[in-house]
Amino acid sequence: VISALLYLCDLDTNALRDAFPTVVVQGETSPQRPNGPARFGIIDDGIPYLNRRYRRQDGPTQTSRIAALWMQKPGVGALTGRVMERGEISSVFTPDLDEARHYRAVNKTLSAAAWHRRATEHRLTHGALVMDLAAGAESADTSDPMREVDILAVQLATQSVKDSSGRRLREGILRGLRWIVRRALEEPTQTPLVVNISLGAMDGPRVSVAGYAKLIEQEAKNYKALSGQDMVVTAAFGNARRNRQVATAKPEGLLTNTAPAEITWRILPED
Repeated sequence: VISALLYLCDLDTNALRDAFPTVVVQGETSPQRPNGPARFGIIDDGIPYLNRRYRRQDGPTQTSRIAALWMQKPGVGALTGRVMERGEISSVFTPDLDEARHYRAVNKTLSAAAWHRRATEHRLTHGALVMDLAAGAESADTSDPMREVDILAVQLATQSVKDSSGRRLREGILRGLRWIVRRALEEPTQTPLVVNISLGAMDGPRVSVAGYAKLIEQEAKNYKALSGQDMVVTAAFGNARRNRQVATAKPEGLLTNTAPAEITWRILPED
């Protein structure tokens, strides 16, 4: 998991183009990388939806590339928080736009508690880095095909992200993924869908048979069945910031019934 990025970044890395070759994991082959236009989904913290890297500028007109954004907050309903559509986001692209002031005003509608972490009021956000690496583009560069990729974004509730174990994230991530699938199916044109989930929980197994992984897999199957297009999900695995959570061992006879190996395995409390 990469920790942060300056808000107004100038990165020119469009990882979405090359990040999804065919790979084999446990005998199963992933979908091919999208051939042609794709729609990008992101579930993360601190989504910089006003940044110029997620706009299309044609002459004096600026339009958001974000088709819809769901800013979650804790609650019992299926859709708690605030949803902003492309038109609402684009309406604030004025010459005198004060991004910081806008973010502060919106955050107050999501949580009035001053002690709640408000990621978009910080210069460093995890979501800003991930979103730019995957789908950032200069707004006026018509030669860059990434500029034409629409985005569906989910900003996780700050209270969920604050839990460093990530145990509160699963519900928000799964709700967000289902929302992205539903919104993508509502678009007039169906395209391949690539969704990035760079935040996750450190408890439980990290294998494809885990219940959490199965639910994500089911959403991809649902999208394929209803749209006829592939859905690719990339997810965090193996680290908590700079701490590695994955051990490796050479397979050449190291672990056998007659010659077991000893390892030191540290786990979180209550895991």
